[in-house]
Amino acid sequence: METRELKARLRTTLLAARRALSADERRAAADAATAGLLASAAWRAARVVALYQAYGAELDTAALRAAAHAAGKTVALPRVDAAGVTLRVVAADTPLVLSAHGVREPAEDRPILPPDQPELIVVPGLGFDRRGGRLGHGGGHYDRLLARLPAACLRVGLAYDQQVLDSVPTEPHDLALHAVVTPAGWVDCGI
Repeated sequence: METRELKARLRTTLLAARRALSADERRAAADAATAGLLASAAWRAARVVALYQAYGAELDTAALRAAAHAAGKTVALPRVDAAGVTLRVVAADTPLVLSAHGVREPAEDRPILPPDQPELIVVPGLGFDRRGGRLGHGGGHYDRLLARLPAACLRVGLAYDQQVLDSVPTEPHDLALHAVVTPAGWVDCGI
């Protein structure tokens, strides 16, 4: 089976599994994964973090955002427009706007975080593996964003336990993650 076809089938399966989780299960998973990330030396050391704004049944990052602001970190969230994805600096009280895709994101007037500044980026995905492979929604937005960040920027996936698979199909343009954090703990991908 061709890689793109395999990815499409896996996306359908993983989306259905994620949507099947109850609100209580999603909340408990987000709380546990957040606690694991907040307890890490990598999180504590990072002064500039990029997060995602949860969409649908993705693990919620609101507590991470609040903790980052409380710790005095610079926080950025992605914004997608015709030019691609940019990271926009947000304050604790920055309102988010609904994009054409239904994702809440910073407004266009928020300052752009230069791509050489993030020290840690937390990325969503549908599937992950222990070698740092990540399966996204298929738009390539995060692949292009991650490629622009410095090599020293720690790339961390945030996932439900069942999203970590033995292997996810990858292509040459897919950039591996350094770690994946789940409710069960930290998965070091050896990158």
